[in-house]
Amino acid sequence: MANESDLAKYLISYGYTAEQSNYLIKTLVEQGSKEETILKHAKENNLFLEGLQIPKSSIIKMILFSPHIYGLAVTNLEQKIKDLKTLGFKDQDIIRLVVSFSEVFCLAKKNIEDKILNLKDLGYTKSEALKMIVGNGNILSYSKETIANRQKEIMSLGYTRKEMLKMTRNISKLFAYALPNMKQALLDLETLGYTKDQAHKIVKLNPSVLGHSKETLSSKISDAMKLGYTEKQALKLFYKSPALFGYSSDTLKDKIDELTNLGFNPKDILRMTLMHPAIYTYKKTRMQKRIKDIMNFDITKEQALNMLTIFPGLFGFSLQNIEDKIKYLISINLKEVIINDPKQLMQSVSVTYARYEFLKSKDLTPTPDDYYLLFSDEPYFKKRFHITKGELIVLYDYNKYKEQTYGKAS
Repeated sequence: MANESDLAKYLISYGYTAEQSNYLIKTLVEQGSKEETILKHAKENNLFLEGLQIPKSSIIKMILFSPHIYGLAVTNLEQKIKDLKTLGFKDQDIIRLVVSFSEVFCLAKKNIEDKILNLKDLGYTKSEALKMIVGNGNILSYSKETIANRQKEIMSLGYTRKEMLKMTRNISKLFAYALPNMKQALLDLETLGYTKDQAHKIVKLNPSVLGHSKETLSSKISDAMKLGYTEKQALKLFYKSPALFGYSSDTLKDKIDELTNLGFNPKDILRMTLMHPAIYTYKKTRMQKRIKDIMNFDITKEQALNMLTIFPGLFGFSLQNIEDKIKYLISINLKEVIINDPKQLMQSVSVTYARYEFLKSKDLTPTPDDYYLLFSDEPYFKKRFHITKGELIVLYDYNKYKEQTYGKAS
């Protein structure tokens, strides 16, 4: 028969401290488990969890959060995994859930199913409910009334029901935030230099900001200023991309270093990221590929870098979007426009084609030296030629032109 020291020795050999081992043994024994049973379950359950590709360090955290798992037979754990699958959770999501909220192993299938139904009653789809539970397993411990009250509290901050549902759908941990703390976070954003409306918008786009202290928010602005932004620019950067409040200063600095290594002028990088903050979220391989994509059109690397410096939004375009626009502009002898004024690539290729054909019919064919009309704003074009963008696209169908020129897509 295993004695306490045998159990303690095993737990310590697995990675628990002596104090943690004593805590687990005391907790389970007080609940009526026998030491030899605890040892048997601990060994079997650890092997099962390792078989799910969960690291030992994570397993230790899981058990310390929910010691009852060592009071369950391995068959119980296996059945719980099956239950979660039948409820609609995907394999990778199940692993995330059990690691972040190991108490799920101790919940009845009916209990979990009821929580999903509660979320559906409160305005979420089943797939959204599953995703929310994976993002915040503690939802499984909330009553329907608790969640409904949290929804009302978030709307009391000035958000519509539709906005609230989107916010909580994306960041389900919002249900754990207290109303006074959320109100204070909005006020903290205002004291940093944002208007009330700006603070409201920042939180709508990145609700997790409501969980940040004033010191954390302030440090994010300060860290950005250390990278070279002025205070005004730093505030603008986080306003344009509130997700950056979740990034460390080292992450931002590493991205700037990557851009420098790719060949961009360090003096231009701050302006580029201020224009298009999403750059901070792009992987280096994606940015490298975009440079190569542009160079594939007989454009030099220096020209490609210059284009991206002038218009960093090109990093966010799909390859098909870029290919169609560049190929067409080259075909009408406007390659210089692509290189020197890449912002014009913002215009839909369908509009560019229709306008070009229309202007050509009026003996106003655009040239590299005179292409303003081709890309002029819609009100001006409509006022001058008395024709709308929609009417032009019907008259001159780019898709037909593309099919006739390049053939049907395979």
